Amino acid sequence: MKFYKLFAFTILTFLTIVLHNFTNVSGQNMIMLAVMFVCTVILPLRYEKITLWDLLLLAIFLIEISTKITHPSTFRLSTVLYSGLFMIQFVVLRTLSSTHISISEYSKFIKYVVFAFAFVLMIQQLMEIAELDGFNRNGFFSTRWKMNSLAQEPSYLPPTIMMLMVSYVKMKELVRKRTITLKESFNSDKLLWVAVIYTMVGCGTTSSIFVLPVFLIFFFRKEILEQIPNTLIIGASLFAFLMFVFPYIVQRFWIITDVLSTFDPIAIYDADSS
Repeated sequence: MKFYKLFAFTILTFLTIVLHNFTNVSGQNMIMLAVMFVCTVILPLRYEKITLWDLLLLAIFLIEISTKITHPSTFRLSTVLYSGLFMIQFVVLRTLSSTHISISEYSKFIKYVVFAFAFVLMIQQLMEIAELDGFNRNGFFSTRWKMNSLAQEPSYLPPTIMMLMVSYVKMKELVRKRTITLKESFNSDKLLWVAVIYTMVGCGTTSSIFVLPVFLIFFFRKEILEQIPNTLIIGASLFAFLMFVFPYIVQRFWIITDVLSTFDPIAIYDADSS
């Protein structure tokens, strides 16, 4: 059914992006909440596609509900229901995507989303230069050159882009039935990689420093032991580049690194609330 395909892509879209004009005072994505409620209707209609693993996930939801009995003083119905809606949405997405979304369609979807992130980031930067109210800006977390694009907040943007690209490359590997190198991926999708690099660097958040090395490790996961010297050189060069271009990000990195060793959540939040 075309409806199932469209709804599956709707779930994927609003799991990935946040339109801040449609969020409540708590920052919850109201469009995604509406999609979740629709999932509760669709789930019984997809019962024949539900697997044992799906049932185990739903069983976790029942266990969460049972905490009303074991921990009545700290039980929060809204939190438990929100968690349960996420689980139901995941099960519905799995049942729909397995039969209504092909690898090529999913790969195209990822490309469109990455380009959308880059485009909105560019719009936000141009509006900042023009001293206009930024489109889709999260005013609580965003500062002058710290942009969230279509993410919940700026620090969420690099991890989101990284996961999208990891998923995109994995789809390519499934089709070709072999691993793909970073060079090969870049040569076949140059414009996409330009959008990825621009978005990660241009958002102006410290989380990029943590995400980029992990991203590189993904491509060198099989050769990482052999490539340790080169990896250190690349990492040092990248760090030197960031120190020169974005010195304030590097300063925040050292502050966070020092505070993390204390394992004090209050101190960590005071050092960097993002």
